[in-house]
Amino acid sequence: MNALGRCTLLCSTVQKALFEEEERVKTLSQKVRSLEKANNHLKDKVKKMKRSIQQAKKESKQEALLIKQQREKEKAVKQDTSKDHLKKPLKKIISNKLKK
Repeated sequence: MNALGRCTLLCSTVQKALFEEEERVKTLSQKVRSLEKANNHLKDKVKKMKRSIQQAKKESKQEALLIKQQREKEKAVKQDTSKDHLKKPLKKIISNKLKK
């Protein structure tokens, strides 16, 4: 084989390797784009889940506060009614003593 033949063979081998490398780069670039898209989708899902969790915590705190307030009101009403029961018998006793 002469020098020209060897150069042509070497050039075609280099061109083939270059072409294969370009194809590999193209394939990897497509994979990267696909993975970035999937990653962004997952990031959005995480943001939505965090928002949902925060909203649920907020609602839970509000419900707990309302329940606590309701219990305090009920407790206050019970205390008021128990005080009223204590007062009524005293009035009856006093009025009974006055009648005698």
